[in-house]
Amino acid sequence: DDATSSINGGDMGDFYGRTSGFEKTGTPLIGEFVDALFKLKDGEISDVVKSTYGFHIIKRDSSRPYIYEKDLDDIKKIYKTQFYEIDKAKFLDSVSAKLGFVIESATLKDLLSNFDTTKTSLDTTWANNISDDLKKKTLFSYRKMTSTVGDFITKIKTTPKYRSTANTYEGFKKVIKATVEPLVIDDATKNLEKDFDEFASLVKEFHYGMLLFKVEAQQVWDKLKFDSVAAKIYWDSTKTRYITNVMYDITEILVLSDSTANEIYEKAKKGANFETLASENTVRTGYREKKGNFGSLDSKRNKFVNVLIKEKIEKGLITKPQKFENGFTIIKINKIEEPRQKTFEEAISEFAPAFQEIQQKNLMTKWLNNVRSNHPVSYDKNAIEKLLVK
Repeated sequence: DDATSSINGGDMGDFYGRTSGFEKTGTPLIGEFVDALFKLKDGEISDVVKSTYGFHIIKRDSSRPYIYEKDLDDIKKIYKTQFYEIDKAKFLDSVSAKLGFVIESATLKDLLSNFDTTKTSLDTTWANNISDDLKKKTLFSYRKMTSTVGDFITKIKTTPKYRSTANTYEGFKKVIKATVEPLVIDDATKNLEKDFDEFASLVKEFHYGMLLFKVEAQQVWDKLKFDSVAAKIYWDSTKTRYITNVMYDITEILVLSDSTANEIYEKAKKGANFETLASENTVRTGYREKKGNFGSLDSKRNKFVNVLIKEKIEKGLITKPQKFENGFTIIKINKIEEPRQKTFEEAISEFAPAFQEIQQKNLMTKWLNNVRSNHPVSYDKNAIEKLLVK
């Protein structure tokens, strides 16, 4: 009777794992079904299994070994999304209690009795009914710190993220815990390095790593500036590598129909001024004013390359109408600029990364050589040779 699987003769169509549900969708099955399924061996059929959906008879068709790494990753994801925050809250509650965190239940009850629980602290008259005597009472304490009802009200009024707090026990408790938890975490972790050698080692490694990073930044990266004189010397020794592509100075006419394009093409072939035709007919935005002229374009980077390569490219060429973008294009080659060696300014973007890398390596080498000279390392060659023999 199952609407999903009946069309396939009961086949549920996918492998199922306890951790991640169906492999393709991640959908879980009800607990009674899963328990019965995993008691079966391949090819076995279950007894009648009752669940809230009805009665099931299950055949376990086949199975395959699970992949440990994938299963572990799935468990981590599920725990993080479904259970982590719950366990974290329980853990912090237990630590808070051990470290002396106390909510004065009677005061909190009195405070709540003065509020309309259907409203939030966004209401401008939110705390008008709280008496001065109640404001002086301690609402919660943590070690030597105490917070009165008045302190609590001020915190909600002055902290943007608390301005919409619900006037309920859970709403108020959430703000109280958010106030105390950072203090609890600080107190609970301040002796971690003394209590756990592995953590102390990790912190020490992190500290030295940050120190090394800072020193390297000071000695290398902060000094790494683009020296135009040195760059010019580098360019002089490598400039033959940097050559321009062929450049085309073109004028284009773009129209929406092939018949219009053919008419314009015929006029151009018979000697009509191409720029005039472009200023009267092109529909490309902003190009009537420019008489269709694009100026010089890189032959390997402009969008008209695929149009031009179908023709024998030469100065004065007018291409036949071709389907292009949202219409039909006709292109005239006004000028062809042959490849040439790039100038220093033109080539900077190409050689700058390699030049900067050389500069960085030089600074790094200089720094490390200075470290080695100040902190020489000696090697016991005899001990090394003995190790190599073994």
